[in-house]
Amino acid sequence: MPSIDLHTHSTKSDGTLTPAQLVEMARELGLAALALTDHDSVDGIAEAEEAAERFFMESPAEDSAGCSPEPASGYGTELVPGVEVSTEYKGRSVHIVGLFPDWRNPRFRESLRRFSDAREERNRKMCELLRGKGVDIYYEDLCRAFPGNIITRTHFARYMLQKGYISRTWEAFQTYIGDDRPCFVPRIKISSTDAVRFLLRFHAFPVLAHPIQYYSAFYDLEELLADLKAAGLQGIECYYGSHTMYDFQTISRYASEYGLLPSGGSDFHGANKPGLRMGVGYGHMSIPARVLTDIKHAHYHTGDSTRIFFCDFDGTLARTDKSVSPYSREVLDRWTAAGHRFVFSSGRIMADIKVQIRRLGLHLPGMLLSACNGAEIYDCDSGVTLYKRTLNRDQIRKIQAIADSIGLFCLTHSDSRFYVPREGPETEFYFRTVRIPYNVCEDLAEAVDELPCKIHTVSLEDPDKLLKFRRLVGEAFGDELNIYRTHPCYVEVVPGGVSKGHALQWLCRRLGIRPENSLAAGDSENDLSMLQAAATGILMRNGAEMNPYLKDGADLVTEYDNDQDGLARTLASILDRIDA
Repeated sequence: MPSIDLHTHSTKSDGTLTPAQLVEMARELGLAALALTDHDSVDGIAEAEEAAERFFMESPAEDSAGCSPEPASGYGTELVPGVEVSTEYKGRSVHIVGLFPDWRNPRFRESLRRFSDAREERNRKMCELLRGKGVDIYYEDLCRAFPGNIITRTHFARYMLQKGYISRTWEAFQTYIGDDRPCFVPRIKISSTDAVRFLLRFHAFPVLAHPIQYYSAFYDLEELLADLKAAGLQGIECYYGSHTMYDFQTISRYASEYGLLPSGGSDFHGANKPGLRMGVGYGHMSIPARVLTDIKHAHYHTGDSTRIFFCDFDGTLARTDKSVSPYSREVLDRWTAAGHRFVFSSGRIMADIKVQIRRLGLHLPGMLLSACNGAEIYDCDSGVTLYKRTLNRDQIRKIQAIADSIGLFCLTHSDSRFYVPREGPETEFYFRTVRIPYNVCEDLAEAVDELPCKIHTVSLEDPDKLLKFRRLVGEAFGDELNIYRTHPCYVEVVPGGVSKGHALQWLCRRLGIRPENSLAAGDSENDLSMLQAAATGILMRNGAEMNPYLKDGADLVTEYDNDQDGLARTLASILDRIDA
């Protein structure tokens, strides 16, 4: 069975491998999942996620017995975003790992930055004390020696070794910077209970890291656990790189007693911890993928029997007039009341989807939004953006140049508005149903204040322009971009690898939902990958009539079209079978 590692460090704190190199190593080792948990920093997560995306498999493999894998292990090595917060409990250092935090949130990142600032102040004082002991060291020297790293005492020791002040790194701690040595300066830290509450506030799953390290007597650990549990602690590292079997069994008993889920990892730091290997620690650790699945189920309120339904909006859930029928609402209410998840999946941008949701009054428990053909995924309950891929400015500039060369109208977006090169019949047509403001600007790449997930092209009278645009973009970018025909008058361009099918696979894995419990419904070309990825792909009758080739990618076609509650009738019959 595949194993996982939920505690590792990169060069963004005190590890020696970059975030991308960590992911590559995890892939080579065959790990199902890897959590990047740098100290008081999430600066490496974007790089690690980008690396993990390159290895994302399009479909889950079966094991030798023909059985579906755990949701955590279905698509190559999964990158679990995380952070390790340094805290203090009754004068002792305690570390709390947060898995799945809202790491893109500016307020979360600013709080972590303040923790790092306190670390910098402490490091400068330690340099001053070391100079008083004859060690010629300045904080700026450390930063130059270890660029991109959060400077820790390990870096002090490595620098002193390089300069010849010590012959072994442990001598730095024994003589100068150990907890009770003359050049040690304690850092102002957040309390352990406050750290748990902080992580919960930003939707993380808080875990007590390496509990054996804190106390020599286990009754002290019980006091810590009681206080942390009262603050909201949810997990504990039963698995750890240096744990013995006795350690594992002891911490597992505490996990059971205090209602904490098992977690753990190697605490891999690369060359900074010689002999400690990713995935296995010092050779005895093996964490089953089921550990991560159980954490996901607790964190996202899912389970082994949870089903997930990805539903297109225009031409599928929505009638021609963009309304949703009372019967469709009734069936969706029944779906979510049974504990299943509903994903509003659209080519529209996220801001527009949110406008449509408010307009319709469509607020379902556990609902998620998938925008821009899967380029952005949003959790309505927590308000967290779970996934986001964007185009870069160079791509935007080149795409607009191709559109301009054939006289094709194109537009792009930020998180809250559109940008168009001019006003005209295309804007009048497009913004009849899209209730988002727009700015007029000639250079789209320069105008956007936030990088967009897609570029949209519109041709009202000459569909051959769209075909030519599609061909030219494909020739210029290859697999770097994906191109979709989402409407007779529209072609959309998104980052390579982005599709509604990819979003379905990615979200099933993130939520711990079995792929065989997935359904999808759609009516257009951009829905095809979603219909093929789902265990049950439902093609709307109106979509089959307009694009007969879509039938080959679907498991069934609705008897009625979108104006006749075709989707709701089909979903109701599926629910009847599930209930039976």
